Amino acid sequence: MRGEKQTSEEKNTVTTMTELSPTAGKNSQDIQGDEKLSPRKALSICSTRYGIAFIVHLCNFIIMAQNIIMNITMVAMVNNTSHQPSFNGSTEGLPVDSFGDPNNSPKSLPARAPVYDWNPQIQGIIFSAINYGMILTLAPSGYLAGRVGTKRVVGAALLGSSLLVLFTPLAADFGLVFLIATRILQGISLGLGYGGQFAIWERWSPPHERSRLCGIAVSGLLLGTCIAILLGGIISQTLGWPSVFYIFGGFGCICFLLWCVLVYDDPVTHPWINITEKEYIISSLAQQVNSTKQPLPIKAMVRSLPLWSMCVCCFSHQWLINIIIIYAPTYISSVFNIDIKNSGFLSALPFIIAWVICLLGSYLADFLLTKNFRLVTVRKIATVLGNVPSSTFLLILPFVASNYIIAVSLLTLSCGLGLLCQPGVYINALDIAPRHSSFLMGASRAFAQISAVLAPTVSGFLLSQGIANKPFSKKKNNHNTIMQVDNQVSPRKVPYFCSVRYGIAVFLLLCNVIIMSQRVCMSLTMIAMVNSTEPHGLSNTSTKELQDNIKNPVYNWSTEIQGIMLSSIFYGVLISQIPAGYLSGIYSLKKMIGFALLFSSLFTLLLPLAAEFGEILVIICRVIKGMFQGITLTTQQVIWIKWAPPLELGRLTALSLSGLLLGPCIVLLITGFICDSLGWPMVFYIFGACGCALSVLWFILFYEDPKDHPYISIREKEYITSALTQQVSSSTLIKVPIKAMLKSTPLWVISLCNFAFFWSNTFLSIYTPIYIDYKLHVDVKENGLLSSLPHLFAWIFGVLAGYMADIFQTRNTFSLVTIRKLFTSLGLLLPSLFSLCLLYLSYNFYATIIFLILANSTGSFAMGGLMINVLDIAPRYYGFLRGVTNVIGLTGGLIASTVTGIILSEDAESPWLKIFLLMIANNMISLIFYLIFGKAEVQDWAKERQNTYL
Repeated sequence: MRGEKQTSEEKNTVTTMTELSPTAGKNSQDIQGDEKLSPRKALSICSTRYGIAFIVHLCNFIIMAQNIIMNITMVAMVNNTSHQPSFNGSTEGLPVDSFGDPNNSPKSLPARAPVYDWNPQIQGIIFSAINYGMILTLAPSGYLAGRVGTKRVVGAALLGSSLLVLFTPLAADFGLVFLIATRILQGISLGLGYGGQFAIWERWSPPHERSRLCGIAVSGLLLGTCIAILLGGIISQTLGWPSVFYIFGGFGCICFLLWCVLVYDDPVTHPWINITEKEYIISSLAQQVNSTKQPLPIKAMVRSLPLWSMCVCCFSHQWLINIIIIYAPTYISSVFNIDIKNSGFLSALPFIIAWVICLLGSYLADFLLTKNFRLVTVRKIATVLGNVPSSTFLLILPFVASNYIIAVSLLTLSCGLGLLCQPGVYINALDIAPRHSSFLMGASRAFAQISAVLAPTVSGFLLSQGIANKPFSKKKNNHNTIMQVDNQVSPRKVPYFCSVRYGIAVFLLLCNVIIMSQRVCMSLTMIAMVNSTEPHGLSNTSTKELQDNIKNPVYNWSTEIQGIMLSSIFYGVLISQIPAGYLSGIYSLKKMIGFALLFSSLFTLLLPLAAEFGEILVIICRVIKGMFQGITLTTQQVIWIKWAPPLELGRLTALSLSGLLLGPCIVLLITGFICDSLGWPMVFYIFGACGCALSVLWFILFYEDPKDHPYISIREKEYITSALTQQVSSSTLIKVPIKAMLKSTPLWVISLCNFAFFWSNTFLSIYTPIYIDYKLHVDVKENGLLSSLPHLFAWIFGVLAGYMADIFQTRNTFSLVTIRKLFTSLGLLLPSLFSLCLLYLSYNFYATIIFLILANSTGSFAMGGLMINVLDIAPRYYGFLRGVTNVIGLTGGLIASTVTGIILSEDAESPWLKIFLLMIANNMISLIFYLIFGKAEVQDWAKERQNTYL
């Protein structure tokens, strides 16, 4: 009887499980219901359902790697992948290209690797052949997986695809027809695996975890693309391109065995699942109805406009992504004449970023849903962000193709941001038709896969026509002319991306990130440190959960005291700027920057202890820390005197200084989570410890002169020294024309604009968390997340502004003074405009965040204007004048934070109106003077040495 009772209970449980499918009710009601069925005790990351997600992630990794390895090996398999005759970077083993021109690419491919004579049109057919098979099986695979189980469908697909990948090199030897047939059969297997996997989430994913579980699983497609492209070039170059297929085919067979052992179709039949988790999943899906026993309403589906809009959007997005996936290696190899190894590395970069963004976007989508965002709004936001920015960057790409770094950056951003669609349109079928989601997700992907067939076929045809008609011959000549001019100073043989000088720029970027993190973190921790960050009389909602925690002491500091504390660090920076610039020409830069970073980090570690002794000690601690940060910020500019060739000074400087914009983004993003989970003192301990570790690495890895660097290549060393032979070193004590500088109107207007820029930038950086707390009343974790977004966009805009300014200058699009005034106007006018919108048009949460992001980020356009204008008018005294203008600018930042604190303390009715209007007036007055008196040519007093001494 006991056995019969147990069997009956198991049957009831199985019956409950086989009836899992979301109801057709409103999504908002479903989510609220899910929250009630989501116990805190249910495991998350270390749970079986997340383990299933990671296994599916691994399978998608193998599936996508096997799908796209042909894209990188094609560079080594054929005589020519380029549509421009003079740029053939794929035939290292051939003496001449297909047009009879010598091929100067290094002969590094193994002789045993066969090479075929396939034109671009044939290559496009080979690329697209795999997609024909996927189209045939994507829609049926979802329905089939719901019938016989995901485990069987995906397992068989994985095994079949792996065996066909192993057969691909042999098929290529047999002929083109065999290769295309093999690719079609492989596509059939991949379609079964890719379309059939989604049925598993009908039984494994609670509704409020769909985005993150699907995001983890599907992100394997991106990681597989990245690793395949990254390793494909290296394997092809060292072992031969056939080894690429053998290696990834073998890994697929191993993954098939793991899949068979570890994956189960539902939590009821899983032998190792925790009982709590099993009950949690079953209860959260208790009202769902299984689709295996229900007919498909085909007629209703065909008439559904939401379903058609989802399919069309998937089609267009897949076209964009497939162009990037398939032709990124060929594009980089052809346009920049890069060998297959580096082509694979650079082609992998976009998918590293895409993998990260896909995971973060999925978690962010679920996070917004838990904060009562409408489900349709979340899906639409993710879809728009995944399509519009990516398309915009690809439109810009042809106009900046001559610039190596910008082209790779745009490809990276286009691919990375495109994957924000994953928590949008790609899982929308679970929302609009949950009981038929497995079939619809397969059908929508089958429809989208048509673009994967058309995109390479059409692209191959266009590239083939480009060879026949040579439509780019004139453009090619212009490009060659630019290349010849650049080669006089910047030979193509010298490494760029993986060079020591760019490594130093990245190192300085990290130093600047740490400096700004140590400076800005108190702006957010202040919300948790004090009783109130708002004007008197306003309620405080940000520290209620922390006040009773003995590990998070709370202090009774007024808003005026808070303003003084936040601004006190600028007093130290103000004091040390000019002396640091002068002493950098006398003492060792390595020691000055290293010790300054170390002591800044030590005082960051001491700040929680100083807070226990009183606000006076906190202010003193931040002033001293500011002095050391001022030394680092000023002396790092002198490094480029010996390390930056003239044609790369702008990009190296922009890359290193962009850390000042990226730092606030990172610190505001994670500070809220640290405060919420570990307490606000841990924020200072973490960033202080990171700074100490970075200072140790600085002493080990940095060298002041390329001649003394032990690891720099001979070619790079000779390139830098030859490019700087005519440059006057600033390490000698030169005479400074003080009187002439004081009489220089262009220098004064630059200083005035620096004052306004630092005023607005400092105010927006420091008080963004406090403004969000005042206006939106969110907790400290959400505040940090929202406050980080403006700095992320500011970092992107700042880097792009520097590169765009250089492009305008090299192409003679505008005069230099016009370029400087254009970017300065954008950097001062746009923040003022969006600040007005923030005051009068921010009626809801979304408008407030959008205008706040734009007001913060658009100021970075000044990086291409006033921030480097001193280098135009007085290059001989750039180091000294940069320190002086920084002092004037920091004075504006110091006054801004102090005045803001006073206004918040004294005005309880409309403090933010007065603060923003004051910032706008400051920007407009400075901009008017700059537009009238600004110059970009070398001034007379900067051309000759004067007799006046400093």
